[in-house]
Amino acid sequence: MKRFLTILTVLFLSLVTLTACSKPAEPQPSETTEPTAAPEASEAPASASCEELAGTYVDSVAGRGVLTLTAVEDGADISVSWSSSAAAHSEWTMHAVYDADKKQLDYKDAKMETIVFNDDGTEKSRETGYTDGKGSFLVTEEGLEWKDGMGDIAEGTLFVAEEDYAPGMPNPWTETEDAAKAAEIAGFEMDLPVEEALPEGMKFWKYICMEGVYGGLYEGHDDEMLIRKSNVVDAEELSGDFNNYSKSWNYSHKGLTVNCLGDGTLINNASFSFGGFNYVILFNAGQEGHGLTEDQMNSLITSIQ
Repeated sequence: MKRFLTILTVLFLSLVTLTACSKPAEPQPSETTEPTAAPEASEAPASASCEELAGTYVDSVAGRGVLTLTAVEDGADISVSWSSSAAAHSEWTMHAVYDADKKQLDYKDAKMETIVFNDDGTEKSRETGYTDGKGSFLVTEEGLEWKDGMGDIAEGTLFVAEEDYAPGMPNPWTETEDAAKAAEIAGFEMDLPVEEALPEGMKFWKYICMEGVYGGLYEGHDDEMLIRKSNVVDAEELSGDFNNYSKSWNYSHKGLTVNCLGDGTLINNASFSFGGFNYVILFNAGQEGHGLTEDQMNSLITSIQ
């Protein structure tokens, strides 16, 4: 059990302690009586110290978002790639400057593009959503938390450092569209929601499983849902959701206690236990105000019991 939780924590929900960038030393006053202009180099080094943050990060919930941070002379160049479906993904590129007081990387020039692919993997189309996106990445002990001012799908996402994974250790997660294979890997089966129970526009995409954990990933036009079941991992670790929500509450459904996170009305994270298994349902994790009602959640819970 401890070995399993260690692998799960390291490979998917790993927490990384990041040392915040430090401000560069201010240039010393000139000893001459005549005022002199500050050397050009003094304008740039603030974000050069962000080399400590440079690297590749992955989103902590489903591993679908990949962030690359490169330290440059006057800040950090950041790119994010996010798979929104099997045939499309979104890309963001931006230049950020580190704010030592707020411990965050601020940007105001993000370019967002949506790329659609052909069946053979070649690019079919590329559409620019905007070129002046504003937002920030908060530096936390866990990683980089995206505060996306444009309200995109990744708002509130926590990215954890990929380089902290154990070198050479295989990824225990397997992605498949074969239910029998998913059950074989997890060691048990899971009834996925019937079509009538799914939120409008939501469709099954693929299974994401490992020993002791069965998961189903769903997608809609602007929505994403992840359902997981486990007999060895508790609900909090099973969710992999490190986002902060304004409300936490419980309600009862057919004898089950459903633990909810969200805005108090719409649910982004729901967990419950039944028949010796723990379950988690994530809907637009981190996007408070874009969750499910209790009635919608009840339909899903009833369908997968």
